[in-house]
Amino acid sequence: MIMQEEFWKFAFGVEVSTRYHEWRRATLVSFKRFVRGVTFTGAVFGLLTTFNPLEWAPSWVAAVIGLCLAGIAVVNLWELIANLDERVFEHRELYRRFMMLQESMARHRNSQEEHLPSWEAEAASIRRDEPPTMWAVYAECWNQTMDRYQLERKNYYRPVNAYHHWLRNVFSFSPQDFPAAA
Repeated sequence: MIMQEEFWKFAFGVEVSTRYHEWRRATLVSFKRFVRGVTFTGAVFGLLTTFNPLEWAPSWVAAVIGLCLAGIAVVNLWELIANLDERVFEHRELYRRFMMLQESMARHRNSQEEHLPSWEAEAASIRRDEPPTMWAVYAECWNQTMDRYQLERKNYYRPVNAYHHWLRNVFSFSPQDFPAAA
């Protein structure tokens, strides 16, 4: 019975990690799409002002377009500094590795006692390659996994307040900010 509980806790943690990396990958892809949209808008603004110089427009229109182009430049510089492409690839790879671990766990469920040490070693190997954790995202993935298994929230649910929820993909926060509910 102890082995079953140990396996279940391990499998739960692996599923939370899998969900976390898929969430981070999807979020970073959304950021990348936003940057591409901003770049496209900047290209359109640039072309419009090149082919139709705003001689007829009031000076404030040119100022607004200039501010928009400056904002576009800042967004593109942020994307270069944040290196979104590499981070998307990193989370995609970590998600794939956790999914392969889940596949192995499902394939050998009847011999879990025999395989648990190697699965734990594989999970430790994957976690060694993880970037710093976005703890609010992790807490939300934890809660989603609990909901998936329809577990009682009173013991292990990790409350995420509105402040953490809205800034979950921006700041890392601290794991102490999301203790299991007592």
